[in-house]
Amino acid sequence: MGYGAAGVRIAHACSYPIATQTQVYKSPDYPSDHPFIPHGFAVAITAPAVFRFTFDSAPDRHLQAANILSGADMSQKGREALPMAIAEFMMKVSAPCGLECVGYGASDLDGLVSGAADQTRLLDLGPKPVVRSDLLEIFKTSMRIQ
Repeated sequence: MGYGAAGVRIAHACSYPIATQTQVYKSPDYPSDHPFIPHGFAVAITAPAVFRFTFDSAPDRHLQAANILSGADMSQKGREALPMAIAEFMMKVSAPCGLECVGYGASDLDGLVSGAADQTRLLDLGPKPVVRSDLLEIFKTSMRIQ
């Protein structure tokens, strides 16, 4: 799943600790000699929560992306439109359904937040300011995507 220059810097900042701190997940179709979360999966796992967080920065763009991704008019769903469209797409392509699905739990949240907070070059260019408490909520919400 690719977004080009769609303002996914926060999801990318979150992807670094997801990919580098993994201890158990071995992605299908990749060598299984060590734990590995592909970059696209690492970004996608927090994308629904990130776009819920950034919705206010550009509601029309979020709704347009949701409509394109889903192939339907999602406008009535508001803030939940793009997260829902992404979650549905993730299920269709058998992407992991959240941090729990790749081996993370509540005890990992501090490390994930710290790892994402260190990615200032990405966070500083995001569509809206993000602080540690925002990152914590993004990771908590990303534990299980439904």
